[in-house]
Amino acid sequence: MHIWKRMMACAAAAAIGFTAAMTAMAAGVNEATIDGSRTGSMTIYKYDLTTAQEDGVTQSYLSTGKANAEAEQAYAPYAVAGVEFSYLKVGTLQTRTRIDPTTGKGEVELVYGLNPAAVTAFSAIGITAADAEYEEGGLAYYLSDTLIDNLADSLADDSTSVKNALETFIKGNSGRMSGITDSNGRMKAENLELGLYLVVETAVPEDVTSTVNPFLVSLPMTDLEGDNWMYDVTLYPKNQTGSPTLTKEVAEVSYEEKDSTWEAKENEYADTATASDGDTLAYRITSELPVITSEATYLTTYTFVDTLSKGLTYKKGDVTLSWYAPDGTRAAVWSEGMTTKMFQATYTNGANGTEIMTVSMTKDGLAAINPAWSEYTVVIDYEVTVNSDATVVYGDLGNPNEVELTWKRTNMDFEDTLRDDCLVYTYGLDLTKQFHSGSGEYSQVKFKLQNETDGFFVTAQETADGLYYVMETVGAGEEEATVFSPDSQGSLKIYGLEDDIYLLTEVETAEGYVLLKEDIRIEIVSEEGLHSRTASAAVNGKAVSMLASGDSANALVPFTIVNERGFQIPMTGDNGLFLLPLMGMAAGSGLLVLLLASRGKRGNAQ
Repeated sequence: MHIWKRMMACAAAAAIGFTAAMTAMAAGVNEATIDGSRTGSMTIYKYDLTTAQEDGVTQSYLSTGKANAEAEQAYAPYAVAGVEFSYLKVGTLQTRTRIDPTTGKGEVELVYGLNPAAVTAFSAIGITAADAEYEEGGLAYYLSDTLIDNLADSLADDSTSVKNALETFIKGNSGRMSGITDSNGRMKAENLELGLYLVVETAVPEDVTSTVNPFLVSLPMTDLEGDNWMYDVTLYPKNQTGSPTLTKEVAEVSYEEKDSTWEAKENEYADTATASDGDTLAYRITSELPVITSEATYLTTYTFVDTLSKGLTYKKGDVTLSWYAPDGTRAAVWSEGMTTKMFQATYTNGANGTEIMTVSMTKDGLAAINPAWSEYTVVIDYEVTVNSDATVVYGDLGNPNEVELTWKRTNMDFEDTLRDDCLVYTYGLDLTKQFHSGSGEYSQVKFKLQNETDGFFVTAQETADGLYYVMETVGAGEEEATVFSPDSQGSLKIYGLEDDIYLLTEVETAEGYVLLKEDIRIEIVSEEGLHSRTASAAVNGKAVSMLASGDSANALVPFTIVNERGFQIPMTGDNGLFLLPLMGMAAGSGLLVLLLASRGKRGNAQ
């Protein structure tokens, strides 16, 4: 399944809210089961995300079914009024219990029963009666995965046909209109029977170029945490107006061990990431072109200006542009090494140690775009290295990567811009070494550090006594591990660690002192917020207060390691060791006297 289908599947899964798992630690019993006597409601907010992005509003939100006051406040100026939704109940929620004929074990799960009209209509998304788990009482029962995946895939393949078919179905089966969104972009449908609902957008203002994809809503739906049922659901479907879109994301290029080799895993992109110094990061810029209908609307400028903070460095020469049709089909891939230059990537130095990459469409590139690629999506991929030095920002401030899209049409007298950014976070250790009841030689103390989460040892470069910056550590074994030592005051700082679990082993200590009994377990956790991260840490399971690094809070994990004196082997009193040779000499003398005496006796006998 290509990236757009996965994105559709994630969005559909969030909207439909199909989470059947309940845990013993969930809310009370009354909240963990459905109250069939209640009714439900749907509240829908519509915002113009394109204009918000043009104005630099980059807060993200996920439609989880819960109201998000922070997102509503941020996007309030971009409310879209006059949007009409229609909805229709198409099914019921049912518990299915069956006995496995082979094992005789019981199996209980949540299924969704569709009425015959819905089954017929859902043929537009590839659903057939044969896909049902079973039929009973005139309803065909389906798993949520079947409904989610088929809807997402069909919308990715041909959204126009699917939208038309489902809208016609709702209108032909007396689907109810919700009314239109008010000046706050809000509408609400109340007193709804519990069940599965299909929702489509049936009317939009003239500046909205594309309606929202149809979606399914379960009333009630399980919340994202999986601990109760929500009867009043709040949704935030997205509208785009007639401008381009711009999204900037980042992913750590992570690896896994296979047959004693290390292979890159699939990248997981987001607006924030954590990484170690020396790591390679995959960056992705995604932009949907605006509608192009005639020469008057041809694009004459489509340029991306990307800026790295001074702690990051471009890997030059490997920029690629992948172009996708509205149905998700990849139409072309452009690279820097092509004979016909479709785009130009240039690099310059910015202020305060920043680096700038400009990706601009050439004359040949614009000719390919106009007008054939109206509303196509371009994905720009490139890689960046996290520096292994003090230029990196450690802690909660993060290291930003900003991008600005400048675009202009034939009929525009000015250039318009969009902006977005993403951030990379990294952390460190601040270790203090002490000797109890005395002073030891700090230079004799040695440590090794293992990333337990990823299974390799950490390598680093020492820039001053007791000061280390992590280097790329993919696949490093113990024999390649850096041996860390504190400075002459017992201070050891290791900068550039991502949010993982680490094992610190004291492999040598000062003469006369005892090694630690076991490894020290260090856990760094960074919690994602709205376009931000906040770090916390624990040492051997005990929470510690992280130290700042400059103006950046929660940067370093502080802890102290104290070595105790070793027990001395007793010496049998002060004179014990001296008496042993004297006793040996006395025993030897006695033996010599006996030998001489026996010889005398033998001589006399003769």
